[in-house]
Amino acid sequence: FPTAWLLYPHFNSETIPGWGSDPYFCTYIIEQVFSQFESGLNPFQDKFWDIGIFYPAPRALAFSDPFILQGFLVFLIRNIFQINSALSINVVFIFFFLLNWTWTYLFYLEITKSKIGSLLASWLWAFSLFHLSQSAHFQNTAAFGIPMALFFTFRIFRNKQLIYKIGFAVSFFLLATSNLYYFIFSEIAVCLTISYKLF
Repeated sequence: FPTAWLLYPHFNSETIPGWGSDPYFCTYIIEQVFSQFESGLNPFQDKFWDIGIFYPAPRALAFSDPFILQGFLVFLIRNIFQINSALSINVVFIFFFLLNWTWTYLFYLEITKSKIGSLLASWLWAFSLFHLSQSAHFQNTAAFGIPMALFFTFRIFRNKQLIYKIGFAVSFFLLATSNLYYFIFSEIAVCLTISYKLF
């Protein structure tokens, strides 16, 4: 929070997350995705995936993490608040850290029932050096889907209401649209959790 406060005057100009060339690449991809949404395209259309990199290869956006969720959030923020791309991207960047903390707190609270323990543990995880060091890889700051999926996995075993099953499905949808690595990791974690709960 102190870092965010110190950098705030620059959020709408040259300051972007991370260091090296990765932030510029991530920002470029997010802006391309934003432009696709702006032009009325959606991920269910082939043309959405053609963003003009790695020419003449088609659907180059699918070659790596496509930043669909990030690009869509930037699209919403820019159009609702009428702010520029740099500020929109930085708002999403900070928002992901808060989501990481919130869902990790809920997950830890679900399995430990300790508010203080969950508060401290979730803070340490969400704002860990690993996540801070991954700032240059924008998609890796969107880790909230992992504790979200695990939270709903544990909750479904305790309460089989439809709302928790929908939440479980939504968590994997958000993972698939924000970070494909974490999507695969979460499948493994959830399968191990289900095996543990069943046996």
